[in-house]
Amino acid sequence: MTMEFDYERSDAWATLLRLASSVARLKVVSNLKAAGEAHQQAFLAAGRACSIFAEASLKEGGAQAGALREARSAVAHCRAWLQVMLAVANEPESTVGAELALTEQVSRQLEAMIRLAERGQRTGGRQPAPARSAPAPARGGRP
Repeated sequence: MTMEFDYERSDAWATLLRLASSVARLKVVSNLKAAGEAHQQAFLAAGRACSIFAEASLKEGGAQAGALREARSAVAHCRAWLQVMLAVANEPESTVGAELALTEQVSRQLEAMIRLAERGQRTGGRQPAPARSAPAPARGGRP
């Protein structure tokens, strides 16, 4: 199944960009080299997630679902590096609360896209039937 999509118009893309730009703007208040390195790794992981997501739009079927999983994994790495940065700098989680919330949001968005790609793959490329607004009439024409 080809689940081609204009990635630049998707909510997940917008959230990924917000995450990457938000992580880039973070101010590391610690003088420790490890905190700066963790911040850099978080930004790189967010950028990697953006790149992989864009590439997923060019793939089909299982390859697309796999690329979306890889993007979700990069988001998880970003989250982990943010937590490392907090631990090293001895800062409260609220310091990067917005960024952590964005990682959760985009993970949910990517999970929904993965399920959609997998559903299309199982149905052999057929889209599910649209939901009906009224129940179908019973056999014989009676409601």
